[in-house]
Amino acid sequence: MQLDRSKLIKAIKFLKPAISKADEAEQKISDKIKALTYIHVRIDEGKCIMTAADGHMGKRVILERSPQLLLEPTEQDPDQEFLIPRATIEAFETLCQKHKARFEKLAKIDHSLKFVDIFSDSLESHKNVITYEQPVGIRFPDIDGFFFANKSSVMNIRINPTLLRW
Repeated sequence: MQLDRSKLIKAIKFLKPAISKADEAEQKISDKIKALTYIHVRIDEGKCIMTAADGHMGKRVILERSPQLLLEPTEQDPDQEFLIPRATIEAFETLCQKHKARFEKLAKIDHSLKFVDIFSDSLESHKNVITYEQPVGIRFPDIDGFFFANKSSVMNIRINPTLLRW
């Protein structure tokens, strides 16, 4: 699925604090802990839904196709789910930032330079590909219920200030 580079960089920056930083000893103990060291990506009806959680917080970003891509006739991306490791997403963020600086002016002429591709086994930014493998036997926890209340999005969350730590 093709996504706008600058929106993806913002999404990764938003999600990174919620990706678990469990060390290898903790990951060997539990597959549930290991699953939290990944970003869960679901492509559903032309939307890319990225979710991260670390046991204390969960964050979700929904990225849609760019209007420029909607004008061009392309085949629809199949609905799919996959996990992207934390290290891979950090490396891809660095690559996207490097390419953004390089292609910002050129993208006014060639719009394809604005976009990156996300696949279940690789991330691609202008001919540079970062590949990764899907973990075997690891499922990301179903935390969809935390993002919705009464079948509508949660907009306002009341926080008790005495529970916050600075």
